[in-house]
Amino acid sequence: MGVAQSLIKESIREIERYQVGRGDEEGGVIKLSSNENPLGVSEKAKEAIAKFSGRIHRYPPDNPSPLRKEIAERFCLKAENIILGNGSDEIIDLVIKAFLMCEEEVLLSEIDFLLYRLSAKIAGAKIVSVPPKEFKTDLEAMKRKVNKRTKIIFLSNPNNPLGTYLNRREMEEFLRALPESVIVVVDQAYAEFVDKDDYPLLFDLLPKHNLILLRTFSKFYGLAGLRIGYGISNARLIEYLNRVRFPFNVNYLAQEAARAVLKDKVFANKTKETVECGRRYIFSRLDEMGVFYINTVTNFVSIDIREDGEEFSQKMLNYGIAVRDLKPYRLSRFVRVSIGQEKENRKFIEALKALIGGR
Repeated sequence: MGVAQSLIKESIREIERYQVGRGDEEGGVIKLSSNENPLGVSEKAKEAIAKFSGRIHRYPPDNPSPLRKEIAERFCLKAENIILGNGSDEIIDLVIKAFLMCEEEVLLSEIDFLLYRLSAKIAGAKIVSVPPKEFKTDLEAMKRKVNKRTKIIFLSNPNNPLGTYLNRREMEEFLRALPESVIVVVDQAYAEFVDKDDYPLLFDLLPKHNLILLRTFSKFYGLAGLRIGYGISNARLIEYLNRVRFPFNVNYLAQEAARAVLKDKVFANKTKETVECGRRYIFSRLDEMGVFYINTVTNFVSIDIREDGEEFSQKMLNYGIAVRDLKPYRLSRFVRVSIGQEKENRKFIEALKALIGGR
C-alpha cells in the first residue's frame, strides 16, 4: 500500500535523498570519491579501538568527556566551547533544531556542501542562495542578501566541492558587517589540509560573533567510518546546542580513536606529505594535458572534463576508479577527485588520458 501524501511533512515531499560518493563495496575499486584519508587508519587509533573494545557494554562519556577537554586544550579554549557530534553532519542538524524558527531564512552559497541545503529543507526553512564568484564563495553578494528574516548562514571554508578558501581579511569583514541576529556556521572540515598563512582559524572571533565552527575526524584523521566530529563556539551557543543533542550521541570507540589520532604526529605529518605530493603530481599532469581544474588547498580537486560528469564517472568506474560527479552541485561537467596514494593517483591519470586524451 502506498503512503498517502497527507502523511508526509510538506517540507520533505520533494526532497531527494543525499547521494554519497561511490564506494568500493564490490572490491577492487580505487575509491577517490569521498575525500577520505589516503593512508587509511592511524595505528594509534587501531590500538585504542582494541584497548577499549571490552568496554562497549558501558555508555560512552557524554558531557564533559576527556575528548572535549583535549580538543579544547589543543586550541587554547575551554571544554565548554566544544560539542561532539556523530560526524559534524549531526551538528549541522543541531544548529537547525536549536536556532531556526518558522519564517526565518537560511543563507547559502549555491555551490557548497549539500547537507546545509538538505537540513534546511527538512526543517521547512526558506533557503536563499548566491552563486560563487570565480569559484569562491561570494561574501559581498551574501551580505546584500541578509535581511531581518536571515537567521543562519552556512559556508564551508575551504569550500566543498570547489576546494578554494576565504582568507582572514575576507572573513573578518564579512562577520563585522552582519547583524547580531545572524548565526554564522563555518564548516572547516578540510582545515587541516590547508597550508596558507592567511587561512583563518577564527578562534579569537568566537567571543565577538554568533559564530559556530565545524570540524571532523572523517577526512584528515581517517575516522570516517566511526562518525565523529565536533563544533566550536562560545559557551552560550554550545549550551543551547547541547539542549537539543541526544545523550551518548558519540560512541565509545569513536571517542577513544579520536583521542589517539590527535596525538599521532607521525600519521599527521605523513598525511600532509602524501596529500601535498599527490596534489602537485595531479596538477602537473592536468597542466600537461591542458585540462582545466580548480586550484585547491584540500585533499581533492574538481576537474572540468567537458562532458556529462555523471556519464564520465561511470566510465571511470569501468577502469576501476570511483570519482564524484558534481551534477548535484550544479557543476554538470565537473568531477571531484580525492588525492590518493601515489599508485592510485597514477592510475587515475592513466584512466583520464585514456578517456579524454589531451583535449
